[in-house]
Order: sequence, then C-alpha cells, then structure tokens
Amino acid sequence: MGSRRGIGRTEVIIGIVVVVLLGAIAVPLLMRGSDKSRDVELPLYVESIRTAEIQMMEVFEEYISADAAPRLPAQVDANPVPWEGTAGFDELAWSPENLEEVYGSYRVVLTDEGFTVIGVADVDGDGKRAEYSATESTAAEATADPEFR
Repeated sequence: MGSRRGIGRTEVIIGIVVVVLLGAIAVPLLMRGSDKSRDVELPLYVESIRTAEIQMMEVFEEYISADAAPRLPAQVDANPVPWEGTAGFDELAWSPENLEEVYGSYRVVLTDEGFTVIGVADVDGDGKRAEYSATESTAAEATADPEFR
C-alpha cells in the first residue's frame, strides 16, 4: 500500500482557519488598551466569519445567514458591548473567542452568488460608521454599499 504525499485541500483550509482564529484571538488581546483595537477588529472579524462560511460550505455544503450581532448596525457607537451571537452565528459556530466585548456589528446575508459578511463599527469614535464586507471570492475590504445598510 503506497503512502500519499503532499498536503491536501482540507489540510490547507484547516491550517488557514487555525491561523485566522489565532490572529482573531491574539491581535485584539494585544491591543486591548489601545484605540487601534477598534481599527483591527472590524476587518479581522469579517475575514474570520468569511473563513467560517467557507468551511461551512466545505463540510456541510451550505452557507448560513446570521442576523446582526451583538447589536444592530444603527446602534453602533464608540463603546464596546458584550458579544451575544444570534442563532445564525451559533449555527455557524462563530464568536470572537476570548473577548468579552466588541465594537462592531456583524451579519451574514445570503446572496445568489453565495454570501456577504458585513461588519459595521465606529472605528475612531467620530460618530461615522466604517463598513467592511467580504464574500467567498473577496477578502474583507472597506465598502459603502448602501444595499446592506
């Protein structure tokens, strides 16, 4: 019986998920006392949720929608709130591990092409909301698509 050589797609995806999750845990913890944690949180968590959705499709052959959590985008301000996931995030098995509070609002909208992850936060406390989004084929990036507001 011959042995298989190389790394398969599943191993690569698992490795990426581990790296993203470690980054999602470590970066905000290291920057907790700093205003920079707000700047980092939004794109990092949007990308982490995107990765979880890709894994969901890989394993269960479906995407999961998730209502806004832990608060509605219109309620976002410069103050952090405790994370309370919605049913969709629970089914997706995603939460910001090891953090008690988050600055943003996150949701997943199913589309004809797959899904869009949307994160909204007041990253610099000026009352203006920043928005990041990601899809299966595009990494987290700043956006201002009024369709998702």
